[in-house]
Amino acid sequence: MKFLKMAFVVLVHAAFVLKPQELSQSACGFYETGITYYKFLDPEIINQPHNKPFFFTFERLYDYHWNEEEGHTQDNLAEWKAYFKNTPSTNDTKQLVYKAKVSETKLIKNYVAGINGALPSKWRNNSAIQHLKKTRATDVVKYLLFAKQCEPYVINLGDNRWRNATQKDKEAMQDLIINGNGAYINSSNKFLKMRYAYQLVRLAHYSQNYAQAIKLYDQLAKPLEGNSNSLIKYWALAHKAGALTLSGDKVKGAYLFAKVFDKCPSRRVQAYDSFKVSSDQDFRQVLNLCKSNEETATVYLLRGIKPYANAIEEMQQIYQVAPSSKYLSLLLTREVNKMEVNLLSANLSKNLAFYQKFDGFPKKEAIQYLKELKAMVSKVVQERKVDDLTLWQMAHCYLEYVGGKPTKALQMFNKLSFSSPQLKYQVQVFKLAIKIAQLDKITKTEEGSLFQQVRLLKHNHLNDYLLNVFRHKLYAQGDIGKAYLCQPQNSALAIPLTMKVVDNLISWEKRTKNKTLFEETLNSSLKNWYKVKATMYLRNDQLKKAIEYYTLAGESKKLLANPKYYTISGSYGHRRPVINQYTQASLAKEMLSLKKQATNATAMFELGNIYYNITWFGNTWDALQNYRSSTGTWGYRYNLRNKPQPVPRQFDLSYPLRYFNKAISLAHKKGDKELAAKATYMAAKCEQMAYQASKDYNNKKKIPEKYLNSFKLLQQQYSNTTYHQKVIKECSYYNYFLRR
Repeated sequence: MKFLKMAFVVLVHAAFVLKPQELSQSACGFYETGITYYKFLDPEIINQPHNKPFFFTFERLYDYHWNEEEGHTQDNLAEWKAYFKNTPSTNDTKQLVYKAKVSETKLIKNYVAGINGALPSKWRNNSAIQHLKKTRATDVVKYLLFAKQCEPYVINLGDNRWRNATQKDKEAMQDLIINGNGAYINSSNKFLKMRYAYQLVRLAHYSQNYAQAIKLYDQLAKPLEGNSNSLIKYWALAHKAGALTLSGDKVKGAYLFAKVFDKCPSRRVQAYDSFKVSSDQDFRQVLNLCKSNEETATVYLLRGIKPYANAIEEMQQIYQVAPSSKYLSLLLTREVNKMEVNLLSANLSKNLAFYQKFDGFPKKEAIQYLKELKAMVSKVVQERKVDDLTLWQMAHCYLEYVGGKPTKALQMFNKLSFSSPQLKYQVQVFKLAIKIAQLDKITKTEEGSLFQQVRLLKHNHLNDYLLNVFRHKLYAQGDIGKAYLCQPQNSALAIPLTMKVVDNLISWEKRTKNKTLFEETLNSSLKNWYKVKATMYLRNDQLKKAIEYYTLAGESKKLLANPKYYTISGSYGHRRPVINQYTQASLAKEMLSLKKQATNATAMFELGNIYYNITWFGNTWDALQNYRSSTGTWGYRYNLRNKPQPVPRQFDLSYPLRYFNKAISLAHKKGDKELAAKATYMAAKCEQMAYQASKDYNNKKKIPEKYLNSFKLLQQQYSNTTYHQKVIKECSYYNYFLRR
């Protein structure tokens, strides 16, 4: 039951389908986008530009845009130019056929007929119009005028899934069909007659008179088929196919769409999209309509390239009836690319080239499918019936590598020779991927040699692969600093930047006098790692150490906002930055100075305010972080609910809360109730933000009592202060608390 069987690629790689690829930036400057699997086979090697939209992808189409000129105008313009004996320029032909309005075409018609010698300046020197006038081809302009009169009814209604023709439209379209039928009968020009037939079939189709569209095709277009090489006959045939499908004859409609797909590249995407066969029984009926092996091959192809289809069966059937079909190589590259998706993961622990064995590998369905594909490819290579045998030989070797046998793959590659530059380049990519997979230990010699070879090939996935393997091997060798540099910054598999990694990098920078070309691309410097280490100490509240390493670095980042800034009003965590002169180093010094004033309530309040401002909720978050995600608390809560984890420093409100509580205690003892109220309000703000960053957060429920202690204290102890009145006036959260 082919149409009821889900493809394994959906089941074993659903995460790839559902998760968009992340953008990433590499310390090496190699990375363009996040790579989740390695694709070393370039499908463009089959040199089938018209089939490019059908290369393998999880998206609907590989590389296609509905507004592309190719498929809409290029082939048709080529036919018009040939009809005009290649005399006019392509651009002038395009202007006449596609750009001239109805009113302008009427003037051109009169000009060509000699009725009116004047033309607007934009058309006066058009070489296509001059050719028509010279040959007195008034019948051509008459047809173009008719086609342009049809356009409003077929261009805007071209996809009747989105808009239906009104009754008024249908009446106008029927009038045009009557007029066009008369022009068809009166014309002896077969080139123009076929085009009139196309216009009439299309009008009937889009007026939803499907029986009429079928009849018009059979009466007007079909008699001309045998004597016409025009692509327009396939454009007309596509409309008959659509009319059959929409009137209930899906089998015959699908068969005709297959013919259009095979014979008319400019309508290939539309034919593919309209090939609607949903059961094995219908599919067999479509096959029964095929009149040649080529038609049978096309029908099998259209099933094989449907999303999530496994196409070995289709390849076998095509090979049996038409081994020289170009569609075999298209399906081959698609299936190999599927194998790459499933077996060449960027997570090397799930990559067969590194797994080295089949038993226990998690993707059992993919392994079985690989065996079937290898058997199919091996048979084709042995029997040598296909036209592009070298492609199959190359795939035969490469699938051994994909299957976790790089040594065998390299031995097989070394026995073959390839003549075309494309194949030679492709084999170079494969061989380098194999060499990288075979790396046992990374020495400076191997590091430099492989880096140079990969860089020369300019292959994005191979670049990523090299760095990924280097990362794993260097880490295993103890070079954890260099390993950290060989990774994308936004990778889910990234090595975390710990103090141990930074210390290793500092040690490496100190002992490395002359860096290799590869090491230079890592963009690493001793002063940078001093700054990173200093910020780590600042994040850990080790202020003396932070100051020491900022001094060694010789500089630190200037902060965007004033970390001492304070206000009641405004949204929590979204204060507008104000003019600031602090750097990370000077802020650490200020914090250290304030800590020495442990008995000063004002100093403790200022310290608490600084600690609050350097969290995700404050205005000086850039003291500890390089970026601030607008969905920070949501993302953290999501992860927290799935897996318990320590509170990240940017969401840890215990630091500011500790100093605000000290300020409350000191100010209260000294009788400074205004300052105590101010510190209590900020403590309450810390509790509110701690709630937002907790797994308890639920915006549809009341805030739990444990997050309201400071609001209660403010109400009970400091309700008679001036500051309390300011809070009531400016803080809606506190007002909600009072009204609960």
